[in-house]
Amino acid sequence: ALAAGRQDEARAQLDALLARARATGHVNVAEETEALMLEGARAPTAEPAQEAAPELLIRTFGGLRAARADGAIADKEWQTARAKQLLAFLVFTPEGATKETLLEHVFPGEAVSNDLMNMTMMRVRKALEPGLEKGQPSRFILRADGRYQLNREAHVAVDVDGFEAALRDARGPAEREGLERALAAYGG
Repeated sequence: ALAAGRQDEARAQLDALLARARATGHVNVAEETEALMLEGARAPTAEPAQEAAPELLIRTFGGLRAARADGAIADKEWQTARAKQLLAFLVFTPEGATKETLLEHVFPGEAVSNDLMNMTMMRVRKALEPGLEKGQPSRFILRADGRYQLNREAHVAVDVDGFEAALRDARGPAEREGLERALAAYGG
């Protein structure tokens, strides 16, 4: 009964999001759905057997959680809450961000040294890739042209990406199927 109630609640939230997206003429729900719980990383695909498991799974709905191929990343592995916040900011900033932008959003109103920012970025990298040696580039966090970016090409699955893809697919004749996939991705 509890699971059915949660599914009904998820369906109602999904309906509200779709109505809002349609009313505004676009389907970009990343900001509107940050607080929702998403259990599935990606919406099911037509050929699930061909899709390899992600090396990094990031769940943002209901609070940031991440898992590597060897299991969930424990809170102690992040070392600080700021490390998780920094990753969350990169998840929702697909174009990447400069160090100044990260400082402004992850450490708002604080005088933060370059060393603290670098240490926080190092904590993110080590949480995602525990075997990463000092000076070795991360597969998941890229730095190019003065910007840090989550490398979604590195076999990373982000729940909100799957949810948004399913909502985009929910247009036209396959609307019901797309909505069902979005609901399955939401999983809340």
